[in-house]
Amino acid sequence: MTKEETEEETAKAAGSDAEEAPEAKEGKRKERLEQNRISARESRKRKKQMIEELQRYVTYLIAGRLRRHGGCDFN
Repeated sequence: MTKEETEEETAKAAGSDAEEAPEAKEGKRKERLEQNRISARESRKRKKQMIEELQRYVTYLIAGRLRRHGGCDFN
């Protein structure tokens, strides 16, 4: 078996994109882009929730410190 034949069989086994129709490639591209948009949206949502939770925690810690120190200045 020649090197070219081996490469051709490997490409066929891997589902080579060279044989795909342009419409199929475009459909896969659109699907990938949509999945990426969804993933990015969910990531931004998780980040926003995490920041809000951290802000609430900082507020809680500051309030506790103020109670313990009678409202003294932090500096």
